[in-house]
Parts: sequence; C-alpha cells; structure tokens
Amino acid sequence: NVENPKEVAELLVLLVNMWFNPSLFPASEDEQLKKINLVAGVFTNIGLPIFDEEMLNITVKYFKSL
Repeated sequence: NVENPKEVAELLVLLVNMWFNPSLFPASEDEQLKKINLVAGVFTNIGLPIFDEEMLNITVKYFKSL
C-alpha cells in the first residue's frame, strides 16, 4: 500500500512525461537507462513496484527506438 496514492500517481506522470522527455532533458542512451532504473527503484521503495522486468524491457526498447 502506498501512503499517498494520488500524489504518487501525479509524480509518476510528471517523471515520465517530463524527465524522460529527450526534448526537455537530452540524455545519452546510458543516461536514459540510469533514469529509468532510478525511477523503478524509487517507486519500488515506496511500495509501488510498477517496473517489473517486462515493463523495464518495454521501456528500454521504446527509448532505444527514439
């Protein structure tokens, strides 16, 4: 259970739509992978493990295609 589900959901949207956006925050492939892994770890640590192995692979594949 997440203590503040509404705020956590908003934070996820902001991170994915803003921080992962290469137009706003240009990053090398390695830097983008670090961001993805950091966000995955943060959300897992607050009780919302949204990035399982399959989701990580899909996300990485998406960013490699950009």
